[in-house]
Amino acid sequence: MRPIDPLLLQSFVCIADAQSFAKAARRLNKTQPAISTHINRLENLLGLSLVVRGSGRREVSLTPSGATLLPFARRILELQAEAWKRLNNIEIAGSVRLGVTEDHAALAVPKLIGLFRRIHPDVDVDIQTGMTLRMRHELGDRFDIVVAAQPLDSGGGEVLRQERLVWLSKDGRAPRDEGPLPLAVYPDGCLYRRWATDALDRINRPWRIAIASPSRSAILAAVAEGFAVTVLPASSIASEVSDRVIHRGLPSLPKLEVALYRANDQRAATQAFAEFLIERFARLSQ
Repeated sequence: MRPIDPLLLQSFVCIADAQSFAKAARRLNKTQPAISTHINRLENLLGLSLVVRGSGRREVSLTPSGATLLPFARRILELQAEAWKRLNNIEIAGSVRLGVTEDHAALAVPKLIGLFRRIHPDVDVDIQTGMTLRMRHELGDRFDIVVAAQPLDSGGGEVLRQERLVWLSKDGRAPRDEGPLPLAVYPDGCLYRRWATDALDRINRPWRIAIASPSRSAILAAVAEGFAVTVLPASSIASEVSDRVIHRGLPSLPKLEVALYRANDQRAATQAFAEFLIERFARLSQ
């Protein structure tokens, strides 16, 4: 049994995915003759035909032998990538102090921390929630990284993605025009609160603060009891309360952007977690 060069397997898998020598060459940043040479070497090594090269055909397909080899080739490449990750991450350990809004701490960030710790099991992430402006002012003192909500094009931090705000009520309907609209919101200084009241003022809809709390749970409880409506990022709405989103009857709200701020911290753990958030945050469903 002769060892198989992973480079040959990489070209083979890429051809199988792209169904084209030319496309595979572009994806791997190589010339098409180089890719053809890799496949010829792999076929000669195995003594099997792996790829069907039909005359005049632009797309290629796999032979039965090629189809059999494909899942093994993927596993070999995945194991190689995992080995490199683990070897490169041996030195990364320590703790990271993360400041994040209540809403992003509810769903998005815990998922990301779980994924991050699979790669870096020796890094602990200490999460604290709070108001964006306060946490940003404490960057470097209490926090190594802050994930903040801010208006579009604010020009600060490293933008992770844009999000929309939604109204929520007990039954997903806008309350009738019977007196001021009761709101359950975060304390004064919250961006969502200001945008909600500004939007209501623009349509001359009276409003009142029924409950102001730093606790997301308290706000959602007020909505569930039916004595207030609230405004939250759409990405923070769990599936079990998605039927509480109000789709019409209240004014539209501006989009916001989520940005990452990092302290002047050169520790490997902080930098690794920051880069992970930048790469993965935008992939989350909204």
